[in-house]
Amino acid sequence: MLKNPPLIIDNCVLGNLYSADGLYYLLPLLYKDNIIIPTHVLEEATLKSELYTELTKMIEEKVFKIYQITKLNEIRRFAKLERRFKDNGEYQAKGEAAVLTIAEIFSGTVCSDNLSDVMPYIKRHNMPLKTTLSIIYDAYLEDYISYKKGNNMIRKIISQGNRIPVTNFQQILDWFENGKGKPIY
Repeated sequence: MLKNPPLIIDNCVLGNLYSADGLYYLLPLLYKDNIIIPTHVLEEATLKSELYTELTKMIEEKVFKIYQITKLNEIRRFAKLERRFKDNGEYQAKGEAAVLTIAEIFSGTVCSDNLSDVMPYIKRHNMPLKTTLSIIYDAYLEDYISYKKGNNMIRKIISQGNRIPVTNFQQILDWFENGKGKPIY
């Protein structure tokens, strides 16, 4: 579950959970009142009309809070992170930079599937991490989804063309319960 609330969510997780039919369903059950989505992430996410519709419903139901980086010291931290990502070849880095900035401000949990970008910063600053896969695992632990539903969610994510480091739900269980297989978070 969530050890360091709030959960600050990046666009890739929103998209993957939406593809799995779990965005509107799982986030409120697991983390309601402990979710922040940065405006920079929403800017990116709302370009997909289906995701826009679902996020609109979630805002109306107050499933998450929106955070806009406005304080000068926060803007500076955000700008430094965004520049670092762009220097590493990232074209669009606002979402990751905003998530890391806000997670640091609130001592919260980074929620991203873009591990190649966020992991070096997370490790350096000893920050907690959640991914789509760990959210699905949390849902399984809390009996919100079955093994079969978990498998279906993984298949849907993959069928939508999204990349994740597993091909079935058993691989998630193997890692989180036994530490077997490719490391996932």
